[in-house]
Amino acid sequence: MTIHKRIFLLFIVCLALAGLACGAAANEPAADTSLAVPTDPAAAEPIIIVATPTLAEEAPAAEDVPILEAPTAQPGAPTMTALVSLNVRTGPGTNYPIVGALNAGQTALIVGRSPDGNWWKVQCPVGGGSECWASARSEYSSSADAGGVPVAAVPPAPTHAVTATTAVAQTTATATATLQGGATATYTPTPSPTQPGDPTATYTSTPPGQATATYTSTPPGQATATSTPPGQATATTTSTPPAQPTATYTYTPSPTSVPIAPFDNDSLQNPAVSQFLSPTGVRQFSYSNDVSFANGDQEDWVEFWFPNNSNSSQTMWITLDCNIIGGTNAQLRVTVYEDQVGTTKTVLCNTGQQQLTVNNTKKQQLRIHFGITNPDIYATYTVQVVGYR
Repeated sequence: MTIHKRIFLLFIVCLALAGLACGAAANEPAADTSLAVPTDPAAAEPIIIVATPTLAEEAPAAEDVPILEAPTAQPGAPTMTALVSLNVRTGPGTNYPIVGALNAGQTALIVGRSPDGNWWKVQCPVGGGSECWASARSEYSSSADAGGVPVAAVPPAPTHAVTATTAVAQTTATATATLQGGATATYTPTPSPTQPGDPTATYTSTPPGQATATYTSTPPGQATATSTPPGQATATTTSTPPAQPTATYTYTPSPTSVPIAPFDNDSLQNPAVSQFLSPTGVRQFSYSNDVSFANGDQEDWVEFWFPNNSNSSQTMWITLDCNIIGGTNAQLRVTVYEDQVGTTKTVLCNTGQQQLTVNNTKKQQLRIHFGITNPDIYATYTVQVVGYR
């Protein structure tokens, strides 16, 4: 083979090797340029997750919920009728507590509606509390004469205490000193929570073989290693400082004192007011006072009557406005008596003007008292009676 052919073959081989090298470089994976995640727990930012409760739609009442006896509504008054056994709550939402239930087919008097129109505020039955709301959704209830029902004030939503816990990352520091002659002293403290004024701990080790190592720790987590060894030795000391106690303080607020209503000595037989109503004379009147429980005057009495006529039925209107201090489950009401005999007619506090039909051949007595109560409460009120419009 001539020298020219050898040079040509060598050139071909070089080209083939260069092509293989380029292919290998092209198939080599790229270097990882992503940032490393720090492993130091102290450098990690805390993540706070806030859970937002989702309110479920109203469901039929459970079997163990007490059935409420709703007051009888007057003809033509706005009413709702339960289509299923339906919960009655203290506000327009399933996050409000249940005070009882209405049976399927049971009817209640509507006194207001929620701003979104999904709940009826109904007149509370005896023992039902001061706020009673039932679902207005078509699958749970139907309504009648409710076109002009006004929007009612919504009570504050229930609140729940939230406990926050802060976790503190613990770190372990290791101090290593190289002693003269090749000895190594290692000190690994495990710190615990410390309070200001912690003492300084000193640890001394004299290992066999002529070496002395002294370690001084200043909490939290600071370590100093000092060695004066003359020989070959390795000393390892691990210290866990005693845990510091944790103090927990619970604040219990003292009860707030409430006023006490003075006794005014009125009674069923001796009412505070006795008023005759007629279309040509005094047509209406109002009376204001206060009551309290369990100390002080617990009830007041008001009396009035109408002229007799051939029709013994008399239409009248009663309004009870009140302000209760010191109780979250208290309720003020008016109970109607006729000739000093109690009836089932009642008017609840802050429910607006209520229309009643009474017997005008009998004197009417109004008892202003607490229907639902708890100790240490006080209420001021104004009761208005309209006999003729």
